[in-house]
Amino acid sequence: MTLNSNSALFKLSGLAYILKIILYFVSFLPKSPPLWLFSIPAGGRLEGNLRAVVHQLYSQDSIVPVVIYSHKLSVEEKKLKEIYPNIKLYHRDSWLGMKSMLSCSAVFITHGNSLYKQHYSLVRGYALINLWHGVPLKGIGNLGVGYSEKNRNKDIRRSTEIGLFVSSSPTDRSVMAGSILLSRDQFMITGLPRVDFLLSAENDLPDDLKDSLEWVKSVKASRKLFLYAPTCRDDLSYPLGLDTKDVALIDEYLGDAGQVLAIRPHPNESDAYDALLDGCQHIISMSGVRVPEVNLLLREVDVLITDYSSLWLEFLLMDRPIIFYTYNLKDYARERGMLHEYEAIAAGAMCSTPLELLDAIQKVEVEEYSSKRAFVRDLYFSYKDSANSQRVIERVSQYIG
Repeated sequence: MTLNSNSALFKLSGLAYILKIILYFVSFLPKSPPLWLFSIPAGGRLEGNLRAVVHQLYSQDSIVPVVIYSHKLSVEEKKLKEIYPNIKLYHRDSWLGMKSMLSCSAVFITHGNSLYKQHYSLVRGYALINLWHGVPLKGIGNLGVGYSEKNRNKDIRRSTEIGLFVSSSPTDRSVMAGSILLSRDQFMITGLPRVDFLLSAENDLPDDLKDSLEWVKSVKASRKLFLYAPTCRDDLSYPLGLDTKDVALIDEYLGDAGQVLAIRPHPNESDAYDALLDGCQHIISMSGVRVPEVNLLLREVDVLITDYSSLWLEFLLMDRPIIFYTYNLKDYARERGMLHEYEAIAAGAMCSTPLELLDAIQKVEVEEYSSKRAFVRDLYFSYKDSANSQRVIERVSQYIG
């Protein structure tokens, strides 16, 4: 049975108000057994920090993990039932989904709380836990370019909804507190759960991620693997900062050196790379469709090429070389805003032209910049292990009481 919140019944203001009041009182009923709800963003999938905590929680009998989605169930989500046979997987507007939303003691999100809107807006009795989706380097929220007083007032109101917000270190906490206007006590410095997929033993990975990892290994085939994972671009006519001649030159070098370069497009820009990489023999695409967890890919990467994406911060935990291709740094910093003087924290060679990038690829050394990598790593990561998800579970359990 599906209770569609967009139906004519729910649009009748009187009935909608009565339903809100009923759900408000129902939400205070005893919550047994302990149930934690994980909200998949609209159009997204269970991945990253959400997936890591669900995976860790699934093996523990004391708490029931429920995954809620609000869009059409994808093939990937259906496969979750094969990997986790006893997992609860419900649509938000189904009867079981509605029941779970009223009886859960914790709700885990990675963006805004879009789940408890409309007739659910008065529901209480749950702790809202934001696992977020990375460590920011670009200005966001209160520290972003063009942030208005109206935005600030709205975010201050929203901040009161948050029970706990994940953080990787005091540095990360300070940046996020200034960005989304939370108090110090709302942060839990546990480390980022998805780092577990980077550092855990291979046998501890979920079965589908083991399969993805084996595929990456087969593509790598004992060669040095470079990964270029640029951030989302506004100009899709020049997404890599390279034209076809530049790409052909790099491809030729990689072939001569017996190396391979993987491109990890931003999910919104996958199609923009197809024509650029057409005909390449040693440059391949490794999109989120084939390798859903980027930290899984980083396990096999020897050298990361990045720009303004914060992915390189997590790669610091591998202590491997990083190349920064920042051909439009001044323009990007002006338009998007940076949280740091980028040259001060970039722990690797900085390149601004295709020829400089090729030169850095040819000359990269593991030991170069190692001390700076360690310095920046320690700023952003209080923990360098694979127990991040477990720390989240323990801290949330303590918070709920």
